[in-house]
Amino acid sequence: MREEDIFRDTIKEGRDKYFVEYKPANKATLYALVLLTFPEKTLVEDVIQSMDSELHHWLERFPVPVMVMSFGATTDMLSLRPISSHDYLIGWRDCAADEIYKLWGPIEQMKLPAVQFADDHLQKVYKEIPFRIKSEVREKNRRQARSRGRAALAVLFFLFVVPVLVEIISLCDNRVDWIVSGLSILFGLWKAGKAFGWIPQSKGDCEKAKKKSLMEHYFWHCERNPDAFQRLKFENFDRDEIENTRKEAAILRPL
Repeated sequence: MREEDIFRDTIKEGRDKYFVEYKPANKATLYALVLLTFPEKTLVEDVIQSMDSELHHWLERFPVPVMVMSFGATTDMLSLRPISSHDYLIGWRDCAADEIYKLWGPIEQMKLPAVQFADDHLQKVYKEIPFRIKSEVREKNRRQARSRGRAALAVLFFLFVVPVLVEIISLCDNRVDWIVSGLSILFGLWKAGKAFGWIPQSKGDCEKAKKKSLMEHYFWHCERNPDAFQRLKFENFDRDEIENTRKEAAILRPL
């Protein structure tokens, strides 16, 4: 099996103050990625110590060169300045000498152990990680595309074909024409009753009307101050990211 045909799963693990993701290396990348996410504000010194600890942990577990990076609750990469001149840590393990080498910042590719990117080595060290084959992924995507196509055809059938069939039947049978006309009249009377208040609005209708009124009110203010609206929008995006990050950290946090 060629390494290019393999898609390996990402490993996620929780720690006390952060969670970590390990993305296995493949033929298209120089490193495996170790991504630390801190849901709360953390001292730069603690972030650096955690990155160094995770580098050793994953190199002991999988002897494949890694790049370690850290992120905050909004998924922005954390700056480690002024303590470190670079925000990422690179390391690899010399299995023969049982030594770990690491460097903050870029490194020349020739210094990395090329043997650790060979197909047989990756398949050996990653043998316990679940994976998918490229052909299986493509077949799954094709099945999903066919399923979406059938759903679209069903919608088109009910939107266009069914009304045409009803019209054709009504031309051939006056009774159908009378039924369709009667239903149209009843629907029109029902709409008129709702509009004039003869038919009381349901709780759902009241909530929809209130929501529509609020949306029109908000839209009026957004048009008057688009810059403030943009700031509010990005604040909401950040708030959602922080909430999602904290939820994921809570789920992965060790008991």
